[in-house]
Amino acid sequence: MDKSDPLKRKTSDGRIKVFKKFVSRGTVVDVDQDFSIDLFSSTEDQTAIVVKIYKTLEYDGRYVDEPWDGKIG
Repeated sequence: MDKSDPLKRKTSDGRIKVFKKFVSRGTVVDVDQDFSIDLFSSTEDQTAIVVKIYKTLEYDGRYVDEPWDGKIG
């Protein structure tokens, strides 16, 4: 959550869901091209993580719940 994020975007668990960009719109990628990102646990005893992948048509999309966005995996 960034200080500029509006509080009305907070979910019931107190989070604001924003994009963590893997690739920008217009970037040419190969079919077998790998991408990676570092993820860290929220707590010391965390044993699993759920990763949701979203897309947007916007060049500078920020929030995953905008009308033009969508979950793809």
